Amino acid sequence: GGPHEADEPLALCISCRDQTAFDKAVQYAEAQLQKVHADYRAFCQQEGRPVPELSVKISKQGSFFGSGNGALASSASMPRGERPPNAPTDEEIERLIEERNEARKAANFKKADEVRDYLKQRGVVLMDEKGAKGNLNGNEVTNWRFWRP
Repeated sequence: GGPHEADEPLALCISCRDQTAFDKAVQYAEAQLQKVHADYRAFCQQEGRPVPELSVKISKQGSFFGSGNGALASSASMPRGERPPNAPTDEEIERLIEERNEARKAANFKKADEVRDYLKQRGVVLMDEKGAKGNLNGNEVTNWRFWRP
């Protein structure tokens, strides 16, 4: 793999408020992933390479976005991966996310980017909710997980 590949499986997150649209999106994503797997198996066979065991695992966790106001649910409920040795404590991560959120509210994007980059260097990546508005806390608009480059 390349310099930014992880040893974790690929994860696709689908977020949708409408259950019918969500089910349709999941069905479409699964069909496309199955097609990619079939194409890759055929490629391996053609090239005389070992044909890998590939599978799609669907995990529906609708409680992440169940608050109704568009804010992310507590990142504590989200799987975070394995903690890298140089990662900050959970408390420090939450404090830095709040510091970054305050910088973003004040339009100090340089400071917000510095905090995000610092956390990434320490093995933590941030995921912000798109279009979050209002006077929300950092943990309401940003989830985090561990990342190993």
